[in-house]
Amino acid sequence: MSKVIFWILIISFICFEKNAYSQDVLVKAGHVFDPVTGSWLHGQLLEIKSGKIKAISKIKKENKQKVIDLGDYYIVPGLIDAHTHLFLSDPTFEKDFSKGLLEFVSKTSLKDRIALGERRGHSLLMKGFTAVRDLGNSGRIDPRMIRKPTPRIYSSGPGHVPKWGQFPPGTSEKIILQEYERLSPEVIKRLDNFNHATVKLYADEEPNHTLTSPEVLKEWVSRAHANNLKVAVHGILPKAIQAAIDAKADSLEHGTNLDEVQMKQMASQKMYWVPSTGSKILTRPELTEIRPHHVSQELSLICSKIPKAKETGVELVFGSDNYFSLEKFGIDFGESTMEALIFLSECKVSPVDILRMATLHAGELIGDKALGDLKFGSYADFVVYKKDPLNDLAILKSPYKVFKAGQEVLK
Repeated sequence: MSKVIFWILIISFICFEKNAYSQDVLVKAGHVFDPVTGSWLHGQLLEIKSGKIKAISKIKKENKQKVIDLGDYYIVPGLIDAHTHLFLSDPTFEKDFSKGLLEFVSKTSLKDRIALGERRGHSLLMKGFTAVRDLGNSGRIDPRMIRKPTPRIYSSGPGHVPKWGQFPPGTSEKIILQEYERLSPEVIKRLDNFNHATVKLYADEEPNHTLTSPEVLKEWVSRAHANNLKVAVHGILPKAIQAAIDAKADSLEHGTNLDEVQMKQMASQKMYWVPSTGSKILTRPELTEIRPHHVSQELSLICSKIPKAKETGVELVFGSDNYFSLEKFGIDFGESTMEALIFLSECKVSPVDILRMATLHAGELIGDKALGDLKFGSYADFVVYKKDPLNDLAILKSPYKVFKAGQEVLK
């Protein structure tokens, strides 16, 4: 794709967004979820201007202006998946992730990866996910290249790795640099003119056992913070998790081997934990043939740590780490991501806190103040349900309507 065509696409996309979300809207809402208090605000009027919330107030009398009447329904701020992979697929379904990553990256064209991201993004939007943080494994794809309606995409660009990334040892440098950036003195300078809001660093390269030097990690986090950038650190091995904490990253991604001492350290420095639960979908009975043996064990381990982390004061954020293509089994990306969210209830997380993890806390971590809540200045992104999802989380699977920037995208 030439640079001229690329910029034409981006400019046309920006113009489309501006025109599509410019009209004013009034919404009569029966019940609005407030993620700060964890309660419902009853009988509210949402005033929407240019795609954002202009005001939210108690309905005192019928407004003479034409309104969208949702007085009998439950409204939740748009859901957020703070760790997903729109442009990645693993044909081994985690049986050999390194091999699967190499196969996918080497055999999939840029055009096909973009098309995959479009399908997945649209599927997520139809399930009520109006924003995602796409954390690497997206090659050199710019999310603005996507043309179909999708969630707001907050990308990190390529993840930064010390050696192989998550490719098998011995993978050619050309392929590695097609997917990742190096944690090198030359590359760190690019953070001064970084085009993404989040920097993804690898403290380890699991399933490879390579570790990043704690000193290097600290240098990168410090440089990123000096440029007002958020830092997400991939950490699975105990030493890698500790290095991420010592470097004062904004979030720990995965954290499978996180211990209680480290939880206390994270809580004291207000570091978010984004445990990954996307593989829950692989435990469905109809997927027995493709399921790797370790999935249930890893989910159980993560699940056992979440209540203690919450008790300790660690802020939890929903991130599916979903990259599974299961359409041939009749399961789309939005459905599998929703299953990862609802699974948190099996980890003794209350429905209120699950919604907070996927709204308020996720918005805080991403760093866009217009995300994760419905208040003055927030994006008019919200999901409408016929019944109270706090009484039954399964209701989240079937949204009645989805709004992005005040416009109905699911009617």
